[in-house]
Amino acid sequence: MKQSAIVKENSKNDICFAVYMAMLWSNTILMRFFRVVLMSIPYICQHADLIISVAFFSFFLLSISSVIREIRVKELLIVLAFYGVFYLYYCIFPLNEYYYENNQDLVVKETLPMFLVGILSFRIDRKRILKILNQISMATILAYAAYMALYQTMSESTLSGGDMHAAYMLLPHLCLVFYTMVAKANVWKISTFPIGVVCLLLLGNRGSILCLSVFIVFTVLFSGRLKRPVLFLVLSTMFLIALFAFGFLEFLYDFAEQNGFSLRIFEKLESGELTDSTGRDKIMSKVVEYIQLYPMMGMGIFADRRIAGGLYAHNIILEIILHYGIVLGILILGIILYFVIAAFKYLRKKKDVMTLGFFSALIFSYVVKLLLSSSYLVEPYFFFTMGFAYAAVREQKEDRIAENRTTKCRKTLERAEVKVNEKQTENLCDRYQFSMVRSSCSETD
Repeated sequence: MKQSAIVKENSKNDICFAVYMAMLWSNTILMRFFRVVLMSIPYICQHADLIISVAFFSFFLLSISSVIREIRVKELLIVLAFYGVFYLYYCIFPLNEYYYENNQDLVVKETLPMFLVGILSFRIDRKRILKILNQISMATILAYAAYMALYQTMSESTLSGGDMHAAYMLLPHLCLVFYTMVAKANVWKISTFPIGVVCLLLLGNRGSILCLSVFIVFTVLFSGRLKRPVLFLVLSTMFLIALFAFGFLEFLYDFAEQNGFSLRIFEKLESGELTDSTGRDKIMSKVVEYIQLYPMMGMGIFADRRIAGGLYAHNIILEIILHYGIVLGILILGIILYFVIAAFKYLRKKKDVMTLGFFSALIFSYVVKLLLSSSYLVEPYFFFTMGFAYAAVREQKEDRIAENRTTKCRKTLERAEVKVNEKQTENLCDRYQFSMVRSSCSETD
């Protein structure tokens, strides 16, 4: 009775965490729409942010026993080490104080704790949670498409520069839907994905389109879900060329122009400037210059903002090396790469399609993205991704330990069986010898 009660209690807590994860995954777009609805209700509008924050905190608190069950002391120490390094570098490099003060709340309250949330999302009721997140991603794409069609109007700056923020919020949902579409296609997924791609084009951000394109090629070649991946890519390329030939781009251009969407992608395609830099090369060259000046210790966390006038490095490799120096920076990058590759190999070997798809979407949306834009310090889902990868490697080690124990038990049983067989053989031999002696004695008589 006690055991069944514990199982039921754990199940309730796991459901609460699943709701928390659903809210977190929808926080990119759907939850923002919900906030707009709350803001339109009298009396409630003044407390919309508080209501959403309380909902997040409540569901996480209701799942606390599941959190305690899955998180180890070692993992808490890792997060404490993150905080320790963050504040240690604040003391060592006081020249970066201004940017510390401006970003401290985001890093301390939102970014670093997401490492633990990433571990929990892997450990707690993963299959159910990932099914829910996949449904949320499809709903998010359709909801945002409806919003763009009915309500969205872009400012002058957004029309010329594209809506980077919205594009990168849409990116993980598109990646997840595409992977699940390749794994198990249906009409719902096949119709949702192209709608999302059109939305991404109309938002006018090149980085998100590049991340999605590379993700598609990567998924086709390495997911193992398609029997003829090269043929699929060739046919897809031919299909895109046919769309261009029949004026699909011109149609989208006219549609964007008439409805006030960004023309940036279309104009750059037409002018041949799609791959041109928008000032990133100047920032990166300045970062490289300062890395050469301070190769050993680096310049501390947020140093790229200080030397680039408030702008980030736009490249996680250069950013980390500038912050921590060449030796420690390369070590940190090596650890990141190890966990990403080890987790991917383990999930692929295990043939866990949903988890591998979700992890791949995270990698291209929140790690590959950091090679082009944003900063790891203000990207909570980067730490979420690393926590997810860490949990996969942890499960792999647990599987090895369990496999070793099983092998030892099997060998022990085999040895015991051999000994029993030997004993039985000895008994049979003794009986045979006794019968032979007895028969010879009877013959003598």
